Amino acid sequence: METRTEELEIEVKAATAQTTTQGQQISDIQWKLEDAENRQRRNNLRILGIAEDLEGQDTRAYIASLFKQAFPDLNGWDWEKEIQRAHRFPLMKKKQALTATNRDQSYPRAIIVYFGNFLLRQAVFEKAHRNSKVTVEGVSFFSRPDFAHATVERRWRLRQMIAQFQELGAEAYLLSPARLKIRAFLLTSMIQGWHTDKIKLMEVSRHPTSYGIKNLYPLLLNSIQDDLATLVKKWEARVGAKETE
Repeated sequence: METRTEELEIEVKAATAQTTTQGQQISDIQWKLEDAENRQRRNNLRILGIAEDLEGQDTRAYIASLFKQAFPDLNGWDWEKEIQRAHRFPLMKKKQALTATNRDQSYPRAIIVYFGNFLLRQAVFEKAHRNSKVTVEGVSFFSRPDFAHATVERRWRLRQMIAQFQELGAEAYLLSPARLKIRAFLLTSMIQGWHTDKIKLMEVSRHPTSYGIKNLYPLLLNSIQDDLATLVKKWEARVGAKETE
């Protein structure tokens, strides 16, 4: 009987290990697909702030004309050629899009713009990012990168965490595409893709290098359900003043 029990325990451990390995393989594939999608979108920009229907029937031509007026120093480019595609997003009826989240005309759908040249895309992004709106003949707009849906969700979660860290007096920043930089207790640690579930945390933090990450990573993994204040206290107690940049 004991022998049979031992055999079953061995089989269970083997099955568990296999499941873990397969789960990791699936997660790796998901990450590769997300990365591939982000690379595919690298020439895209989301243009926000342009009122519904202002573009008329030809969104691409409207955006080309708008950018030509907004960025005269870039007019060495052929806008009609380089703006290859443009459309509203999400692709639902305007009324549905505006009422889905109780929105109105003051918060219209984004326009996804595909550039034929990445250098031009980057130049537009730098001139019209969130902190530097552009206004042309009463039309104000700004741009954002067009990330994969999974990346957008992770960025949203990271922003919530950043707000919590800032409430505790720590400096925290969101790095592209979805990385978290924390500066706290006069110490700096990088945590890539810190999520609210352990699997994701294990995936993206498999190769911690600095002393601080080596100490913070297992603490996060084992205390992921703790409230942030408790987690910070544990981190201070464990790392103290030993961590260095």
